[in-house]
Amino acid sequence: MKIQKLLASAAVVAVLLTSPAIYAAPTSLHAPLHAMFAKEKIVKLSLRNSSVSSVELKVGENLVTLAAGQTITLSLPVGTRIVANSSTSTVQAGSLITEVSKELSGVVLTMK
Repeated sequence: MKIQKLLASAAVVAVLLTSPAIYAAPTSLHAPLHAMFAKEKIVKLSLRNSSVSSVELKVGENLVTLAAGQTITLSLPVGTRIVANSSTSTVQAGSLITEVSKELSGVVLTMK
């Protein structure tokens, strides 16, 4: 008789402890998976060197030399940093020219 009461009370305790777990909301994996597989936004912009000397720029991890009077068109992902790699009369080496954002789409950036 005591064993039956012990088993019955253990069953009641087990049911009471598992009932909140049954009604718990499942974890949503949609947001992280969407963010992980989302395509990067690519922005197309132009850089123009209107100074009298050539300028060396670091575009992301690549080095680009922009000759005097030259214009180049770049397609870059949002967040790419364009930094001066050489000094000119108006720009110090290591200074940030711009960080690519969606607002720069179709813009011509002129360096003097």
